[in-house]
Amino acid sequence: MNRMSMLLLLDRLEDLIAGSPRLPLTEKALVNAEEALELLQKIREVLPEEIKQAEWLSAEQERLLERTRLEADQLLSQAQQRAAQLLSEHEIVKAARQHAQRISEEAAAQAAAVEQGANQYAEEVLGQLEVRLERLVADLSRSLQQVRNGRQELRRSQ
Repeated sequence: MNRMSMLLLLDRLEDLIAGSPRLPLTEKALVNAEEALELLQKIREVLPEEIKQAEWLSAEQERLLERTRLEADQLLSQAQQRAAQLLSEHEIVKAARQHAQRISEEAAAQAAAVEQGANQYAEEVLGQLEVRLERLVADLSRSLQQVRNGRQELRRSQ
């Protein structure tokens, strides 16, 4: 199941609760417990997919950071090789050092920019997922409480 299925299941649960008959003079609803519990079970089955997505995003962030580190290392290695090449000639030793320094600084700046972008992207995506999961948990808690309240009301009225 996917995110759309999760939303569909939540909509069905909401419809079940909203469409349940009300007890006179109260906000209590007589919810079909079997249907509500069945929907909650289906939601529990879908929830691990949301968690897998969060884990994938975390792994993707790590992969991006590792790639950034590797690129920075490669750029630094290239800068060092270039610097060694330039040092072979005595007249351009000073120029070689300056050039190597510039390359090293550029590589560090590029690596920092890529890492910052990857971190920002991962933080935004994980933040959005956190908000969605918090809403989902809150919705599930409210729905479960409504089912429990409805069951208690049924027991009291019998």
